[in-house]
Amino acid sequence: MKYNNIDMQLHSPERNILHLFLFFIFASTLGWFINSYPPELFWHFLGFYFLLGFTLTFLFLFIFCNIRQAILVSTGIIIFFILRSFNLRNPFYSVLLILCLISIEYTFHKMRKIR
Repeated sequence: MKYNNIDMQLHSPERNILHLFLFFIFASTLGWFINSYPPELFWHFLGFYFLLGFTLTFLFLFIFCNIRQAILVSTGIIIFFILRSFNLRNPFYSVLLILCLISIEYTFHKMRKIR
């Protein structure tokens, strides 16, 4: 968020409507994929997580207007679902995943400030 020097109001970033359009395309494709293919084969799982990743990435790219944060949050959600599919449902896994994602974001934020 940046402050405008003239009137000191908070400037919100421009949202790209293409990201919202791509989110709806991938969300409808994901819905079709879920209704068409039962989770029997390994490529069904790969296709599901691939489509879910693109859907969440474009959704969070529209919300955050930042590619790094969008990829980081969508990757975290996908890892969370992968852990749940392997029956790793302990709450400590979720806490550890959130802490790892926060530390990765903090590291990238500090690296950007140094440059």
